[in-house]
Amino acid sequence: MDKNYFDYFWQPFMGEAELVVMDDQGNITPIEKPKYHMLEDGTGKIALMLPANARLTIGKVEPVLTKSKEATFVVWVDGACSGNPGPGGWAYLIQKIGGYAKMAGREEDSTNQKMELRAALEALQRCVSLSIFIYGKGHRPTVEIHSDSEYVVRTMNLEFNGKANLGLINQLKQLCLWMPVKWMHVPRNSSSEMELCDRLAKKASKTPNFEYKEGDAL
Repeated sequence: MDKNYFDYFWQPFMGEAELVVMDDQGNITPIEKPKYHMLEDGTGKIALMLPANARLTIGKVEPVLTKSKEATFVVWVDGACSGNPGPGGWAYLIQKIGGYAKMAGREEDSTNQKMELRAALEALQRCVSLSIFIYGKGHRPTVEIHSDSEYVVRTMNLEFNGKANLGLINQLKQLCLWMPVKWMHVPRNSSSEMELCDRLAKKASKTPNFEYKEGDAL
């Protein structure tokens, strides 16, 4: 199993509690090496490795760790175009357990509005895959999207009903049926995350054959 999966699984509990076993007399035995086996649907078992000298009789087993809330992702997106129409670029940054996920891309012939929508679409699709990978198929992530595009935010908040770019808009609406999404309009320089997306999108729009890999230096 991918080591990153183990990190994601335990990260929400790190620093919050020590995993121990307590018998009916109140005696506490520390757990030496907790291990788990997780299935694709998010269910699984945890193995509690006790010290060799531990004396413990297992009777009724009760659940101890439960998921207190569904996945939450905070997202920043931006799009750019060198000319309108012209070569376009899009970028997103997703705050998640364990850090950030980021990506950028380019289209040779696009518009500013299309690139702003494309950035949001790429980000939401990534949120779906991250949610399934980290939390299992039975959970729906809550997503907060920050965009400096009033057009995107007003369109997705049903305050504006234009006829252009319906293909991208309908794909976004379908994803919003799968998970709750909060759309927030913010200034371009409102945060370092927003500024990063702005730089990446502009670089993509101005760089022929642009290709960004997630581990690349920014």
